[in-house]
Amino acid sequence: MGLTIYSLCWLLIIGGHKLINNQFIVTNGIVAFITYGNLAGLLLLGEKSLSSPLLLNKIFKIVVPVTYVQAFVGIAQAVYGFFVTGSFDKANGDFVEGTIHLALSPSLTFANPMYAVNMAFCLLFIAVFYFYTNKGLGALIIGSIAFILASVMHVVLFLFLAVGIALILFKRFQMKNALRSIVFAAIAIGIISAGAFLLRGNLGTTYGIVNNLVSGNVTRSRVILRVWNEMPQEYPAMPLIGLGPGQFSSRASLISTGLFFGGPENPRSLPLIPLKTAPPLREYLLDDWIRETKNPFQSSSSQPLFSWLSIYTEFGGISFIALPVLIGFVLLNARSRIKNSSSRIMAIGATTGLLFLFLLGFQENYWEIPQAMFVGILLTKILFINVPVAPELMKLKSVHPSGIYK
Repeated sequence: MGLTIYSLCWLLIIGGHKLINNQFIVTNGIVAFITYGNLAGLLLLGEKSLSSPLLLNKIFKIVVPVTYVQAFVGIAQAVYGFFVTGSFDKANGDFVEGTIHLALSPSLTFANPMYAVNMAFCLLFIAVFYFYTNKGLGALIIGSIAFILASVMHVVLFLFLAVGIALILFKRFQMKNALRSIVFAAIAIGIISAGAFLLRGNLGTTYGIVNNLVSGNVTRSRVILRVWNEMPQEYPAMPLIGLGPGQFSSRASLISTGLFFGGPENPRSLPLIPLKTAPPLREYLLDDWIRETKNPFQSSSSQPLFSWLSIYTEFGGISFIALPVLIGFVLLNARSRIKNSSSRIMAIGATTGLLFLFLLGFQENYWEIPQAMFVGILLTKILFINVPVAPELMKLKSVHPSGIYK
């Protein structure tokens, strides 16, 4: 039922934009329907089927070994990178891609950020589970080391910011187990200290990026100003209802140009997808994106596109405002689902995951990257649904102390 409603909504959006705008490219809208497929996958999973401590137990059984494997591969890649670069700082993080790119040399693609995002969600899930069962500490520590060595600064900062906001929202939270309080504090302090020491160069670079963004010295800032000041003059309906999915800064719009896969210098088109560049993209963004893509020192922070920009330009100000309001209602719902003090930590975990997803949308078109988002969205939804039954996790005794199931 959920998938049917989702599909009908997309059909109405695409059909509506085509009716009012002859330049709207329908195939681009269909590609956008696919790239935002994370949402469709979740709609297939009902709340009743996910509300179960035993299901959490089974998922933990999968997440812990996966985290160990990804962590050890990532650490090996970081060590190799250290011998190449002479440091764990700066570009060494590009080597850390886990099994997304199972090699010692870096792929110099988006594999490194995708690895960091997936590790962040796995570590969040394990941390929540550890609170209730006292299991998975080894995976939490080893995974945190790999997460820091990946040195994707926006992921690290967004995760800590999400945790901080979640703790403020649930300020009455108190961890009754003193030992677990000490362990969590030690891990947090260790991560912050290790990150500050090993990644001090990246931290300095992050400050420079933020400063340039605020001062308008980067392409991203100029594109945002162009979207705000110039585009409404040619497309007056954009601030309200948007240009339509796949018509401007989304991943779908770039895929439809034929320049996305392989890059502008070595483009690789996809079968069954006609190559059509939307006029707004061609006029206001494409040249800037090509220039940044060709820049050997470019990062996602310099790219002139990200999910929140895509929501505003392609779905309009109505969606841009409605989405945060919807997230606010979900957070209020998370608070209302707390049955007792033992449910609070899972509510904090679910809230952290949701806020983390929210913040990632300011960096890149993450919401259209299933390789980076689907696992995190799924784990966040599972945590959210299981808030009322969270105390029952304490009754589970089937986990080996190492975090690996027998």
